[in-house]
Amino acid sequence: MDHFKKILLEHNIKIGSKADSYILNKSNEIIKVENIVNQHETNNIIIIGKHFEIKKAFYDNPIDSTFLNVYEVNNLSENYKYWSYDCIKTKMILFELDEKKIAYPIIHALTDN
Repeated sequence: MDHFKKILLEHNIKIGSKADSYILNKSNEIIKVENIVNQHETNNIIIIGKHFEIKKAFYDNPIDSTFLNVYEVNNLSENYKYWSYDCIKTKMILFELDEKKIAYPIIHALTDN
């Protein structure tokens, strides 16, 4: 099994980079990517990371921000989980505003799925 610090496929993910290590998956979990591995037997790319346990709308007027995949997040999980690379919906970026963590999608990385 190989592991990587950077992967350039549809999404440019870099381990350890605040700007490039967060994703939103198709189940709407916001994940901090900590490792990327390639399983030789299946040739599947696996993302290993932690997800935010608390996720809520950042604003609700004029529309609910979750409609735009904009969330206030908190409580990064202690335990690692893994996901298939195919589960990625879009890359996210985290901003801190008044001690809140706000996750925004990177629009050019949004997939059609």
